[in-house]
Amino acid sequence: MVNIGATPRKLGGILSVCLLILLLAVPAAGCQSEPPPLTLTITQPAEGDSITKSPYQVRGTVSDPKASVTVNGVRGSITPNGFYGANIELTPGENTITVVATRGTETTTRTMTVTFSTAR
Repeated sequence: MVNIGATPRKLGGILSVCLLILLLAVPAAGCQSEPPPLTLTITQPAEGDSITKSPYQVRGTVSDPKASVTVNGVRGSITPNGFYGANIELTPGENTITVVATRGTETTTRTMTVTFSTAR
């Protein structure tokens, strides 16, 4: 038998250090923190508003500037101050406005109803 100078005590210390390194390294290498949930707010118009002009530009905020936003299916633009949708055409009477924000596979939707009447 060859003695390499490793006593049970030294071997236990070496194994403990190796185990500690593994316990610290594995989570750091494989875990990423989850981003906060995607939030979406429509700031203009408000639910139930009466609107007298068409086309109309919907505005709001989205929590992630890297998300994409559509308003009634038309892609909007995101700025540091929020988003604005393409001018959407309204028809006389009640109109439903649907805003969808998407980040990867996460989607958040807000829907509201406004009334359009032509100015007299």
